[in-house]
Amino acid sequence: MVNDVDITTPMRIWSTILKEVLYITSEQSILFDSPLNQDGIQQAVDLSYKIREYKPGDDSYINSIVSVLQGVSKKSSIIMVSTLRRAMETAAIGLWSRLDKTNERLHMSDYIRELSPNLDCRSLKPENKIPDMTGSDCLQASRLMSHFERDHGYEPTKIFDGVRRKVSNSTAHEIEYLDRAVGEIFSLPQEVVILCGHSLWFRNFFRCYIGKDVEHVSKERKLHNCGVVAFQMSYGTDAAGKS
Repeated sequence: MVNDVDITTPMRIWSTILKEVLYITSEQSILFDSPLNQDGIQQAVDLSYKIREYKPGDDSYINSIVSVLQGVSKKSSIIMVSTLRRAMETAAIGLWSRLDKTNERLHMSDYIRELSPNLDCRSLKPENKIPDMTGSDCLQASRLMSHFERDHGYEPTKIFDGVRRKVSNSTAHEIEYLDRAVGEIFSLPQEVVILCGHSLWFRNFFRCYIGKDVEHVSKERKLHNCGVVAFQMSYGTDAAGKS
């Protein structure tokens, strides 16, 4: 038996199709680049609440991470977000306590967008354009839109030129995107980069950059919605001078 399938399923399917037809003349969609639904919005609101209400404890590492998310850390930081609407909305709502304090911009990157043939992974906007959230169910979407921009002013660092790696369950195209994302991250002058992306992207990321002989849960399981994980990144060159 399939979950969430009942006698109302056909009606919901036809309702979705009808809404999509009505959106044809606009830049909105509930199938392509789908926005957050009410459950997703609530999860982002819950994340925002946890960040805002966090009280420092005995774990100094977690304290330092949350202070960055709250926008009160002395470390310089930047927020980078996928160009898909659900990631934009999650970032804007989940990090609202920080955004409301710093009034900063969220820098969008195509390289942390989920790569999948699914319709909801197809952006409605071409490169260099910002997807519109104003037609979604997102809270105060028009206000949140003011925090996004495309150009962060730095050229991606080309640290993987000429390197071709085989990663389990990842295509060459996916690996190239991951490499470009890492290059973009290392091009930034900030000490901390907050990535707001997708669970499948992060699993592929960990599979790509954690040694193939290393067992780790992040390589096998995906993050939950609004999950948060922190790690340090560094890079160097081998004897042949390759990154």
